[in-house]
Formats: sequence, structure tokens, C-alpha cells
Amino acid sequence: MVLNRKRIVAAMAAAGVGLGALASGAAFASASQVHSTVTAAAKAPAPVWRGGNCADWGKILPNNSPVTKAAAGYLGLGQDRLRSELESGKSLADVAHAQGKPVSGLKDAMLAAVASQINASSKLSAGQKAAAISDVKSHLDAIVTVKCRPS
Repeated sequence: MVLNRKRIVAAMAAAGVGLGALASGAAFASASQVHSTVTAAAKAPAPVWRGGNCADWGKILPNNSPVTKAAAGYLGLGQDRLRSELESGKSLADVAHAQGKPVSGLKDAMLAAVASQINASSKLSAGQKAAAISDVKSHLDAIVTVKCRPS
């Protein structure tokens, strides 16, 4: 079973991966939009990025985004090295295992980066922030296990 690229991008964006818009002050319009995006992405059957242009990882985990920095820092890799590992067809979980790091720590680092960005937003209520963080947390397993197919 295969995830399509749009669903993966939507899931990653909902999870705050590559949240440049949020970092620059724009926020999720509402927690319900975040919930529907994450829910739609979660309905995809398996964490394989179909046909995948693995180079799209650069759009999902752009250099210097807080989530990319958190993941790379936790894994003890540079951001470019992390991206090349992902573009070779590995998942974030695969990279964590290869580095001898527990996946739970990777998820914690990524969640902390996302939560920091969400909590910094002045456009969301406390309830919306909590809902968005909860949605991200519930989908971290899918996010760290998704793989692309190298071209």
C-alpha cells in the first residue's frame, strides 16, 4: 500500500515539519483545519511515498527549519547529511536506528520543536494549540516511518 506525495506533504506540514509559515508568523487557521488535514493523511494505508521524488524531502525538511535542526541535532548529523539519508530511501526511524538512537527520542525532539512553534503563535487560542500539538503527537509514528522510493 502506498501514500501519495500530497498526503505525505500534508501530514508533514500538519506535523510542523517545514513549518516556515508558522515560524514567520502565519498560523494554522484553526485547530479543526489541522485536525482534518492530519486525519486525511492518517487514512493513507502505509508509509511508502509512491513514485516518490525523493528530492522532495528538501521541501518537507528545509534546511534551518526548527524541526530539521531538532531531528539532525538529535541524530548527530548535519542537515544535508540527514536529507541525503532520507533521499536514499530511508525513513527518519531508519536513520535513527543507524545512528544508534532510539526513535522515541527523535519523536520527542521533533515534537518539542513543533510545540515550540505552535505555542509561539499569537493567532491560536490555548485550545487550538493543544489540539494541534495533540494531532501532531498522534501522527509522529507515521511521520518518522515514511519512506520515499529513490528514483
